[in-house]
Amino acid sequence: MLLALCRFAAPLAKSLEPVSWSSANPKFMTGKGLVIYPEIGDKLDIICPKAEPSKPYEYYKLYLVRKEQADACSTVMDPNVLVTCNRPEQEIRFTIKFQEFSPNYMGLEFKRQQDYFITSTSNGTLDGLENREGGVCQTRSMKIVMKVGQDPNAVIPEQLTTSRPSKESDDTLKVVTQSPRSKVPAVEEPGKPGSVNQDGQETQGPSDGFLSSKVAVFAAIGAGCVIFILIIIFLVVLLIKIRKRHRKHTQQRAAALSLSTLASPQMQRERGLGAQRHHHPLTDYREQLLPALREVL
Repeated sequence: MLLALCRFAAPLAKSLEPVSWSSANPKFMTGKGLVIYPEIGDKLDIICPKAEPSKPYEYYKLYLVRKEQADACSTVMDPNVLVTCNRPEQEIRFTIKFQEFSPNYMGLEFKRQQDYFITSTSNGTLDGLENREGGVCQTRSMKIVMKVGQDPNAVIPEQLTTSRPSKESDDTLKVVTQSPRSKVPAVEEPGKPGSVNQDGQETQGPSDGFLSSKVAVFAAIGAGCVIFILIIIFLVVLLIKIRKRHRKHTQQRAAALSLSTLASPQMQRERGLGAQRHHHPLTDYREQLLPALREVL
């Protein structure tokens, strides 16, 4: 029953088209970047491509930033690292789940009708990996504008409400990549595609990402089902107690009737014995003998 409720309540989510974070990606429009319109429950994969033999590998560090940071192509203040593309031998895949409530207190949370921005101020080389200003954000407009829960055909207002998902730090949500002041990067098998999500957990496939994005909804529905079951149990216990009380009163009445029934025959026996005591056999003999003597005389 709980599983059926969860399936019924969970909205149908979709996986958006993956974004390849490469300077060769034509989706990054000059001056605008890439604009997408995700809904709550959707999932987006950002891919750091594996190195090609004929091309140099591009090194990038991706940040989640505010609108003013994206416009200025600056990540100097309050950097929020999502993933680092620094493994030429394998493809790195970072998964973003657009959810209003995250099961991980360090996870990303999104709100409808708000804009969120991802960009990189690296220049594509290993030496420029840690750049905090300019980079491909400025030279190639490599940024993603995520308009959550908005209509792509709606008229764009003059001032957009922008914010960044609530997340206190960035060094605990990465498996493949860590910030410069955090732990040593995790060792992975060469040639095996890396896949992490915004909560810092490895993903196994599309179905796992969908289920993980609905953990909060499942938990809420599960809690409601548990409360409902507890209420049913309470009512059943209350009904049993009421029936026991009723049965107890019935037994007491039956016992009183039995005592009165038993008392009646006993009283009758006592009355019979009393009559026998007053009625002596000599009395019957005298009554029979006197008429016979009268006839003889």
